[in-house]
Amino acid sequence: MRRTGSAALFLAISVFAVRAHADGPLVSAASEPPEPSLPAGLWFRATYERGVLTDAPPPPEFAVTTRPTTSVRALARTLGRVDRSALTVGFPWVASNAWLRPRGRCQEGAVVVAGLFRTAGAAASLRARLPAEFRVVAVDTDSADPCTGAGSDPERELHVVQVDSVTSEAFDPRALERAVERAGGVGPRAHEALAVACRVPRDSVFLFRGGRDFYRFGHGYVPVRCGGRVMFAPKERTRVASVVTHDNRGRTVIHQVTAVSCDMANIDEWLYSRDGRTVISERPPLFEAGCGGAS
Repeated sequence: MRRTGSAALFLAISVFAVRAHADGPLVSAASEPPEPSLPAGLWFRATYERGVLTDAPPPPEFAVTTRPTTSVRALARTLGRVDRSALTVGFPWVASNAWLRPRGRCQEGAVVVAGLFRTAGAAASLRARLPAEFRVVAVDTDSADPCTGAGSDPERELHVVQVDSVTSEAFDPRALERAVERAGGVGPRAHEALAVACRVPRDSVFLFRGGRDFYRFGHGYVPVRCGGRVMFAPKERTRVASVVTHDNRGRTVIHQVTAVSCDMANIDEWLYSRDGRTVISERPPLFEAGCGGAS
């Protein structure tokens, strides 16, 4: 984090005007040089992803997001309008507004996040390059929990599924259940012999209430919708429970929770770009965790 003296602080205050609103403060656009976003993901909340970053930066103070909505069409439309060349790899990312936790009145729904920042100026600089539906909000860093308390009521929690940068195959749940039973658990190859029920385009977004569908196959597969029917896609075809950052060689890497057992998460890694994922030869995905069983 950049340190500034009192003179620089006075200059920053004179350039950026912040006004508090009930649904989060808006910050006026400014001409600060653009800077990369903090990592995309909920690494700063009480989630399994929290342990991904061994040298985690301080949590974000500001986010560039849309307003919360439960309209998947609106979310997908926004994803299609964003110029990704203006964003850090890993964005745009669709997140639960309750887990992002903007300051002020907490609104339920999902938001498209274009960046996470430590300063209002950096956030405003990105906001000025984006469509009008984006805004800058201050992020509540006082708690690691969701702002609505949805974590204590699993039947009300809103889960977000964003299909990743490539088209995903999806499978019929009954066929997948039989395949999982034959494989002895949810593993990386449980679906390989199955017929594909449908293919879901990149950047498709789905919202599910409660855990019945979302955790039907533990942490190995997540629900999507095809023609109104709930099907299931491999979790690694989505952005669910993932963080995008860089490794010690400067490569962009996506880290994702792919299994949980005995409350211990397995976090697998892939090289990541806007065109998809590549297996890291020295760290291939395991898809299993904890007590020895994938879930």
